Amino acid sequence: MPDYNGISLLKNLRTYRPALPVVYVTAHKKFAFDAAKLNAFSYLLKPVCREELLLTINKIIDYYEKIITGQEKTDKRIKLPVKDGMIFIEAIEIVSLLADGNYTKISLIDGK
Repeated sequence: MPDYNGISLLKNLRTYRPALPVVYVTAHKKFAFDAAKLNAFSYLLKPVCREELLLTINKIIDYYEKIITGQEKTDKRIKLPVKDGMIFIEAIEIVSLLADGNYTKISLIDGK
């Protein structure tokens, strides 16, 4: 990544997807504190042992299963005014926000 490092990339990503689980796999210990401040899901140091990688993968699977079953609510529903009234969306569904004068265009995962 010639123009970014992993920390600057995660800072930017957190603007759009605050709850996305991000796992760092690196040979550099020095960025672990910065990654933790940005709520990185995990920080694996190379060489990564198989057991540690499998543990991290299983934690991500558990995280998403809890969201899907509703056991853990990491994102709140957002009430948005639209032409015909109001809609409710999950923050995790938002891909991008684009300012358009006094309005904001919101793009969702499903393409809406």
